[in-house]
Amino acid sequence: SAKLANYANTYAVQGGGPGLEILVDRGRLWLIMGPARYKLLPLSEAEFFDADFEDIRFHFQFDKQGKATAFTITGTGPQPEKFVVVPREVVYPKAITLPVSQLANYVNTYKRKGSGVGFESVEIVLEQNALWLLDDNGRHKFQPLSATEFFDEFSTGVHLHFQLNEEGQATALSIKGLGPELDNEIFVVEN
Repeated sequence: SAKLANYANTYAVQGGGPGLEILVDRGRLWLIMGPARYKLLPLSEAEFFDADFEDIRFHFQFDKQGKATAFTITGTGPQPEKFVVVPREVVYPKAITLPVSQLANYVNTYKRKGSGVGFESVEIVLEQNALWLLDDNGRHKFQPLSATEFFDEFSTGVHLHFQLNEEGQATALSIKGLGPELDNEIFVVEN
């Protein structure tokens, strides 16, 4: 049963979708999907089958500590379905407050230094006491983590890093978290 605890977790379809629980109850592994409960019986350490539907197989993947990180279900449809562990706690960055007069120093159009996939320029505007980035994909509200680093309110993994001159005016920015095409690309203020 201690070993079964390595499988217990909340999982969701890779790429988003409904979640499900795998838990240990009375020395057995159970899959909980909404109101339904399915007993899983072991074929091996990495493979289980549904006690009621023997064709339905669960193939688990593990990390170096032996904890399950994902599983694939076969036998429920034409394609296997992969489920991954849902992170226990998504740590939401803690925004700080910067005065509007300081935020105004970041407002500008920034042109990309390099060329490649992705947008050529971005615009930073100040609205409702917050910085917004305008790009080809729409508008994104950014919250300050520090005087030079901001995070996207909805995609918290996306960060802006501003370069400031001695007067505190932003002269350039870089974007992290949008993918390899744009990570580390420098956008400079158009003079």
